Amino acid sequence: MESVYIETSMVSYLVARSSRNPVTAWRQQLTKEWWAEQRGQFACVISQEVIAEAMEGDAGMAAKRMAVLQGLPLISGGAESAKLAADLL
Repeated sequence: MESVYIETSMVSYLVARSSRNPVTAWRQQLTKEWWAEQRGQFACVISQEVIAEAMEGDAGMAAKRMAVLQGLPLISGGAESAKLAADLL
């Protein structure tokens, strides 16, 4: 099974209130559809950095983000993880 790294913006789109901005609303809808229909076809993983970011901001929204992340396996840290984080940033 192919692995997919779930990053914080995906979780944010998943739980956010519907946006009035058409592009953002479209991204939210695509994310919700993927999560409902495609997620089971992949081994979804997260990192400690995603958890830290998901816990920031409004407490109510942070709780919703954390509920989505619950149960997803953490990838281990190390040089490969640090390189991926640097490349993404």
